[in-house]
Amino acid sequence: MTASTRNEKVYKEVAKLMEDHGYSRSYVQCRDELKKLKSDYKAIKDQNGRSGSNRKSWKWYDQMDAIYGHRPANNGRESGIDSAMGLLE
Repeated sequence: MTASTRNEKVYKEVAKLMEDHGYSRSYVQCRDELKKLKSDYKAIKDQNGRSGSNRKSWKWYDQMDAIYGHRPANNGRESGIDSAMGLLE
């Protein structure tokens, strides 16, 4: 089973929450957007962590850092998903 298959249920829940708030998005659109947000967050975090680099800012950085920034490296994906779901509610 691939990661996208395992997480399909989560992305469908995100799409449902979006619909409840008046936004029509497929679970595939939600998955792609969340993957892009995570990628952007990681790139900015890496850039800002380099010594002597120009710090970058991003309007979603604080929210993404609340989800992904402070969890131990050995923690499973579920805690990040739970945090994201909490922010959506």
